[in-house]
Amino acid sequence: MNKVYSVLGVVLGVVTMALPMKVEASSGELVKDSDGTVYYLEQTEIGRFKRAFTSLGALQSYHFLSLNDVTVMSEAERALPSGAFIPPQDGTIFCATETKDSDIAGECSLVAGGRKSAFTSAQVFAEQGYSFANAIYGDSSFLTKSENISQGNTAHKFGSVVNDNGTLFFIHEESKLGIPSLSVLNSWGWDDSKIVLANQADRELLEIGTVKTRQIGQIGSPDFDLTLDGEYVVLAYAILNLPDYPTNKVKNSAEVKNIEQFLKADAPETIEDALSLLDSQSRAILEILPLLSEEIFNNSEEEDQDTDYDKINLYGDGTYAGVEVDGQERIFFRKEYGEWKWDLLTTLKALDDFDNPNDVTNNAKRPIKIKSFN
Repeated sequence: MNKVYSVLGVVLGVVTMALPMKVEASSGELVKDSDGTVYYLEQTEIGRFKRAFTSLGALQSYHFLSLNDVTVMSEAERALPSGAFIPPQDGTIFCATETKDSDIAGECSLVAGGRKSAFTSAQVFAEQGYSFANAIYGDSSFLTKSENISQGNTAHKFGSVVNDNGTLFFIHEESKLGIPSLSVLNSWGWDDSKIVLANQADRELLEIGTVKTRQIGQIGSPDFDLTLDGEYVVLAYAILNLPDYPTNKVKNSAEVKNIEQFLKADAPETIEDALSLLDSQSRAILEILPLLSEEIFNNSEEEDQDTDYDKINLYGDGTYAGVEVDGQERIFFRKEYGEWKWDLLTTLKALDDFDNPNDVTNNAKRPIKIKSFN
C-alpha cells in the first residue's frame, strides 16, 4: 500500500500550524487528520469522499488551494469513505523524491490526464518550454506512467497551458480550449509558472471550446463550453465508435412499407420535431450538441420532396434497415419500441470514411439535411 505522507509537520520540514476547529467542512475544503495527512473533501454524484494528498508538493501544485485554509478534521469527516489519491495538477512538472513503485528518485515528469510522462532528455524538456525552477517535488508513485515525451516540437500534452502570441489555451485531447478571461485563468491557479510558449503543433490543434470558471469544490480537469467545431468533434467520436449493423438480410414487406412512409413524411418544422425522428443513440448525441442541432435543422430543406431510392434492405431480426440510393446503402433506420427511427449517426458514417476525429473538419462539416436523404 502506498504510504500517505504527512503534508504538515516536521516530516516534510513544514512548521505545524495551530489549526482552527469547526463543525464540518463543505465540499472542496482541506482538512488535516491527527496523523498530519491533509485531505480534500469532494462531493460527487454518488456521495461524499475524503481524498488524500500524498505529498506537500501535490497539494501545492494546485495554486487555487492554500495551506492557510486547512482546518482540523472532524469525526464526521474522518468517517467519510476514502477516495482516490489526488494527483498533482495536470500541466505540472513533478519530480520524484525517492524511488518507489512508478517513481524514480530525481526523475521529473509532466503530469497529464492524471498520469505522468517523463522527458527523454534535458534538451526535449527545454524545447517544450519547461523550467526546473517551476518543478514541484514529492510522491507520485501511485500514478501510471504514460508514453515518454521524446520530441520538443510535438504538441504539448493534456493539461498544459500554452501562450500563443498573448492568447492562452488549455491543451485538451488532440485539441485545445480557449481561456476567455483573466478571472477564468486565475480560478484554476494557472499563473506564469504553469504557462509555456505554444509551438507550431499547438497552433495546428483544433480549438473546440472555451474553459469555464472553476466552481467551489471542483478539482481535476476543467469544464468547458463547446464551439460548433468542438461539437463536430464529439459527433466524429460518436460515429467512430458505432457498432456495425447485422449483415444477414431478412424479408418483411410490411416493414418495408412502413419505412417508405417514413421517407415520404413532411419535413419537421422545429428542432424538437426533428429530434423525435431520430433513434435513441443519435438523439442522445444531438441533445448535448445544441449548436450542431441548430445547424442541422437550419440546413434542412424547406420544400417537401419524396426521396428517390433503389430499394430497402432489412437486417438482423428485422429491426435494422438500410436504404439503397444509386446502388449504395446511404440511409439507415432502426426500429425502437415498435417505431422506425432514423439512425442519423450510421447515415453520416456512410457518407464518408472516418479514420480519426480530425477527419471531421473535412468530412463531417457539410450541410446535413433532415428531410433530404439522397
